Amino acid sequence: MILSDKYQRDWGVRNISSSLLTLLIWFLRGLIYRLFWRSSKGLVLIGPSVKIISGHKLSVGKNFIAERGAEINCISSEGIQLGEKVTIGSYATIRPSNLYGGTVGMGLKMGNQSNIGPYSYIGCSGYIEIGNNVMMAPRVSLYAENHNFDSIDVPMKDQGVPQLLLLSKTTAGLLPTASSYPGYA
Repeated sequence: MILSDKYQRDWGVRNISSSLLTLLIWFLRGLIYRLFWRSSKGLVLIGPSVKIISGHKLSVGKNFIAERGAEINCISSEGIQLGEKVTIGSYATIRPSNLYGGTVGMGLKMGNQSNIGPYSYIGCSGYIEIGNNVMMAPRVSLYAENHNFDSIDVPMKDQGVPQLLLLSKTTAGLLPTASSYPGYA
């Protein structure tokens, strides 16, 4: 790949230089982060303020990007598995388990060339599987659990939370402010 393939003439030298310097810093950060993961392949770019918790349960394919402020909590029974060319947008959150204790969540598997949009929330206490070529817009929320609320005499928080399965088809798009609950997205 040569620069003219990615950066058109109207970018200008200063903008290209600034972009490349930023990507170099993200690349260097990726070299450090990946040392603590279960597995990683190819290029890894990690933006500033990215939080990866229990990275030993994280597997990523080639060309992984986690943008500014993303949070990936990997405390889960199945781990977090991300395919090739996956991007986690700025301030997006993947959270299978609560840091304060409770039941350990199941996890997430995401296919190739898929992305999670900025400010999205993936609550994978139950298992979530996202196929290939799935594009999520900003602020999409996916939950693989829901509180039981059968009895009005018992507080909802005391009625339990079933862990369920949530699947997203291959080559799909999830729109902004969309929320999906257990079943088929």
